[in-house]
Amino acid sequence: MTSKLKKGVFRIQQLIARLSTQEQGATLIFVALTLPVLLGFAALAIDGSNIYAQQRQIQTAADAAALAGAQVLALGSSTAQVQSTVQNLISLNGADSYTLSYLNGNTEVQVTAVQSFATFFAGIVGYETLRVQATAKAHFAGVASAGNLLPMIIECANPWFTYGVEYEIFDGDKNAPGNFGWVTWNGSPSANTLANNLNNPSNSGEWNIGDWVDGATGQMNSSGVRNALDNWIASGTAVTIPLYDIVAGNGSNTRYKICGFAEFILTRRGNKSVHGKFQRSLTRGGSVGTAPDYGVRDVRITQ
Repeated sequence: MTSKLKKGVFRIQQLIARLSTQEQGATLIFVALTLPVLLGFAALAIDGSNIYAQQRQIQTAADAAALAGAQVLALGSSTAQVQSTVQNLISLNGADSYTLSYLNGNTEVQVTAVQSFATFFAGIVGYETLRVQATAKAHFAGVASAGNLLPMIIECANPWFTYGVEYEIFDGDKNAPGNFGWVTWNGSPSANTLANNLNNPSNSGEWNIGDWVDGATGQMNSSGVRNALDNWIASGTAVTIPLYDIVAGNGSNTRYKICGFAEFILTRRGNKSVHGKFQRSLTRGGSVGTAPDYGVRDVRITQ
C-alpha cells in the first residue's frame, strides 16, 4: 500500500471516529432532555394506577363502615357503639382517619375516610405522597314488605310500641266476630294448616303494606297449635308478624289490611292469649319506602 493510500485510510478512520463521538454526545443530550418526560409518563402510568387502586380501597372502607354503623344504629345501639364499629372497620381497611356524621333524624350514617400513601415515581416531580378520600352514606328505614311471617296479626299501635315491652299479640277480640288474630296465607282455616304455618314461617311468602290477608276463624286451640307456640317460646327466637289497620267482613269472610310489620319474642301463652316482647330487627330484601317504622328495618347504602 502506498503512503498516500495509507494516509487516506487513516483520515477516513479519524472522520468515522469523530462522527461516532459526536453521535454519542447527541444521544446523551437527547436522553437528558427527554428523561423528565419519560419519568413523567412512568409516574402517570404507575402512580395513576396506584391512585385508582387506593381510591377503590378507601371507598370500600367508607362503604363498609357506613353500612355497619347504620346497622348498629338501627338496632338501637348507642352512638359510642356506632363510633366503635366504624372506627374498627376503618382501621381494618387501612384508612388513616375518618369523620362520622348522623343525618336525617339519626336514621342515616355518613362516613368520610381518608388515606395517604407514598408514590413510586411522582416524588421525582415533587409528589412524594398523595391522599385520597371517599364518602359513603347508609340509611335505615321500616320495610314496606316482609316474608317469613307467623300467621297471627295485631293492630297497628298508635302511639308506636315500646321496645322491650311485653304485649298481648293474640287476644280474644280482633274487631270481627269469630276471629282471634290468626290469619291464613292460602285461604285454609284449618287447625292443621295453622299449626303447619306456625312451624314453617317461610310458608307465608312475601306480603306488602296495603295487602289484604284472610282471617282464620276460631281459637284453634289444638295440640299442634299449642306445641308450635310452646316451641317458639322455649327457643327465644324472634318472630315477625304483620300488623293491620283496617278489618273488613266477619266470620270466615274476615280480612285484614296490612299496615306494617313488627318483631316479637314470644314469652308466654294462655288458653286465649299469646304474649311477646317487642324487638328491633334487620331484614334483607324487604322493599324500603315511606313505610311506618315498627322496628323491622332494612339498611342500604345511599351514596
